[in-house]
Amino acid sequence: PLRVVWKCCKKTKSSKAFDSLITNLSNTHLPHKLTRTTTQLKKNIENDSASERLQSIIGLPSDATEQQINAISAYSFADLSSSSFNPDELVSAIDKLCKRSMMNTQAYRVLMSSLSDISPASLCNASLCALVEIVDTNEKLRVIDSEEWRRNAKEVVADIIKLCTTYSDLFYALGRSNIWKNECIDAIKRNFKNFDLQSKISLLDILSKRKDEVDALFIDTVIQSIATDSSRFNFRQCVNLASISIRLKPNNILLKKKLIEEMRVALGSLEKWNDARTIVALFAIWKIGDDDLWKEICAWSERRARTAQFKDLAAIVNYMGYVGRREGTETAVTLNERMNMEKGGEAIVWLKSIVSLCFYSTVDNRLIESVLNTVFIDDLLKKAMNDERKNTKSNTALVHRLLMQVDYYASSVESYSGPRLQEEFINDKEMSSMVSSAYSGHEEEVDVFRACLSRVIVDPSHCTPQVHPSGIVVEARVPNKDGREEVVVYVPRSRYVETEKGERLLGSNLLSIKTMQKKGLSVHVFTYREMPFDKSQIEATVYIKKKLGRN
Repeated sequence: PLRVVWKCCKKTKSSKAFDSLITNLSNTHLPHKLTRTTTQLKKNIENDSASERLQSIIGLPSDATEQQINAISAYSFADLSSSSFNPDELVSAIDKLCKRSMMNTQAYRVLMSSLSDISPASLCNASLCALVEIVDTNEKLRVIDSEEWRRNAKEVVADIIKLCTTYSDLFYALGRSNIWKNECIDAIKRNFKNFDLQSKISLLDILSKRKDEVDALFIDTVIQSIATDSSRFNFRQCVNLASISIRLKPNNILLKKKLIEEMRVALGSLEKWNDARTIVALFAIWKIGDDDLWKEICAWSERRARTAQFKDLAAIVNYMGYVGRREGTETAVTLNERMNMEKGGEAIVWLKSIVSLCFYSTVDNRLIESVLNTVFIDDLLKKAMNDERKNTKSNTALVHRLLMQVDYYASSVESYSGPRLQEEFINDKEMSSMVSSAYSGHEEEVDVFRACLSRVIVDPSHCTPQVHPSGIVVEARVPNKDGREEVVVYVPRSRYVETEKGERLLGSNLLSIKTMQKKGLSVHVFTYREMPFDKSQIEATVYIKKKLGRN
């Protein structure tokens, strides 16, 4: 229709009609890259070549819509034939529509129909990334349903991958589709010795997102290569590796050591809260005990706390509280102020934030009430039990522990008079689940400790693992002669932060222990690191007896 109007304008030579046409076209925001000036508009409408039409698709502006694309296709692609264009241009145009998620447009269907008339063998010179996008998308949508064409197309892409030496193309193909996974991995392995540090990190990023589908040995090889690379990490590489490590949880000591060393320098370039969250999350997962690094992170957060988004501020304080960093107190004060102004958010994040504020002793009574009321508790436990993304038992055990920690802390605050947990908040089954969750993966060493402890505290009614009202699992509760209750806590391997000077308990354990001590209990803490398990159970028993002051 636009061409007809244009021809009428040319015949009548009416400037008024032409101006009206230009005005109407400018208001429709047609996604032609050549509609910005009068001369370009004339050229665009007069040019009927298929190549020009494909270029219009390839050059789509970022704000183009499906409606606009359908408007183009109605008059621009009706007579498209395989003899009127370059196959590579057709591939580029379809690729653009795929990347813009415009597969529901008439243009996409028409172009794919034209592609089906072309032998896949003639596409060997087209862009590998574009072919991967098109063929993989077609496997899902079956716009071209010919089994022979689909098989041949996949074979052509596989052949291109085998000869490809462009790392970015191989990474794209590996990350985009599972169809050519083996071909991509083989090609990457052949070229891996020539990879620079950035290429290795980019590769590891892709592998980390598909760790369940890729050979673990190859992932370890890439990690080791990065860890032993002589190149220095820049700030962005440090953040990317931190994000990758969160997903992969590698056990490579060299990578951990090098990344921490590089962070000492890179932290000076820290500007964004998203990057800070990634770095602090990794430090918490790895249980980094480096005081200098934590002090710098805490100082950075404190300076920017009042301008941070709530979710960022809460995440940083929660991570710092998790590893027991007291330097985060001032930032926690700001979080407390912000939470009093917030209307709420994700319930579990809100609860974790309250626990962190309890650890820093900066929580208001109003915030304690916000998580100890019946409505909040019932809603949160219901969500925990129905969360299919996580293990229901461990998730529920976590919620129980967090609520008990807040409740026990509230019992130590004289000014608090709000709601409290019911006396029988957890039943025997839930207590057993909490004990199992606390020692998951460390059952063997815990059994050895219990065997030794039972020789020192022989009364089975006293020496029984249970969940203390403070939320922490205790191995024994013994009333002493002074009327003060003594409790024994065992902290298994990897449940504390190792430092050059020894070990530091995690914030969750410290909160329960400090609150128990505030209420007059005598708390004896044993860690795996201090126990002489490597010698004999006899020596371990003697050590326990001595520390408990038993003659």
